[in-house]
Amino acid sequence: MAENLSRSGGDASFDAASFKKHIKSVNAAKAKATEFNGEAGALTKEFVEKRNYDKSAFTFISRLARKETADAQATVAAVVTYAHAMGFFDSSDMFQDHTKAMREILDKIDAGKAGSGAATVRKLAKAQEEAGATAH
Repeated sequence: MAENLSRSGGDASFDAASFKKHIKSVNAAKAKATEFNGEAGALTKEFVEKRNYDKSAFTFISRLARKETADAQATVAAVVTYAHAMGFFDSSDMFQDHTKAMREILDKIDAGKAGSGAATVRKLAKAQEEAGATAH
């Protein structure tokens, strides 16, 4: 082993005891990660079951929440565009009226309700109006 390390530019003074210590440290960190992942999984399961959340959607949004805002917004825009392209909004039923839900969200944005992104939407609309006015 030491010969291979020496030939490949590695440290020729391979120390088995140090190596074992490093492996133990890595495995301890992986054990902690496994524990935290298990805790996150248990919390997800609890919220999904108690609140009747869709597990895939909950997990997807959880992942999005860890992204930078601009990256998350780009992903959401792409998901809506892709879902539309796939025809997912073409039909709905009384229990899953997607277009009604989207209209309600847009109404909240238009009404300026907190947490709805209304301020950003108004700024974009104003910028588009100004850009259109200067283009003429």
